[in-house]
Amino acid sequence: MRRKGSGAEAGYAQHSAGSNSSAGSGNNTTSPKKGGIGTSSSIINSSTSSIINSSTKNRNTQTPQGRVRSYRNGIKSAGGNNDGSASNDGSAGSRKTGPGRRRSRKGSRKKGRGAARHGRAPRSTAIVTSFVRDAGTGRILILRRSSKVRTMQGMWSGVSGVIEGDEKPASRARIEIFEETGITRRMIRLVRQSDSAIRISSPQYRNHEWRIHAFLFEVLETPEITLNWENSDYRWVEIDQIRQYNTVPDLGKVLFRVL
Repeated sequence: MRRKGSGAEAGYAQHSAGSNSSAGSGNNTTSPKKGGIGTSSSIINSSTSSIINSSTKNRNTQTPQGRVRSYRNGIKSAGGNNDGSASNDGSAGSRKTGPGRRRSRKGSRKKGRGAARHGRAPRSTAIVTSFVRDAGTGRILILRRSSKVRTMQGMWSGVSGVIEGDEKPASRARIEIFEETGITRRMIRLVRQSDSAIRISSPQYRNHEWRIHAFLFEVLETPEITLNWENSDYRWVEIDQIRQYNTVPDLGKVLFRVL
């Protein structure tokens, strides 16, 4: 047997009747009955509209630029730097970051290079200068530097070359003699070498110093000289005749150290 409906079912039926009656009257406005469905719909619609408007407003204000400004303002108000680190002196944004800081360091490096160029410690280049003496005549071989070399073009000198890496000066001296004159190791013997490097400054190169390791070699017979591109001419001269030539700086002084 079917039982009579409960109070809840009766209330629901009464609600449904009220709603249908309002809809049948052609009025779209819901009835403001207490606890009615129309009142709940109005509240829901109002809440939904507020949420949509608030979300739209937040999206409009939170552009990428706006978010960056908000982030920076938050960091500054907390007493930090733009990179998120704490400020060293307690003030907001006191430490430079980003490109500005890099430019500052670059400027410091340029200043340092300028100071080294015009400052107290000159640049230094280690070279060898060898003199080849004819054992029979006592004359010294000098070479005239060609226009193809980078330094001291057209000047007279001994057989010279830059010491490369950690090689020994005596080894470099023999290599340069062979390359520039064609005289082999077997044709020469070492007579004397300077006990230390000779420091020479050149007026042609400001703030530059040459550290010269000097050598005196001797040949028993006058060899045939074969010049390479580094030199354009050669002479066998007496020691006291060297001053008559336009030589590289202090060539006579370097020669004197190994006589």
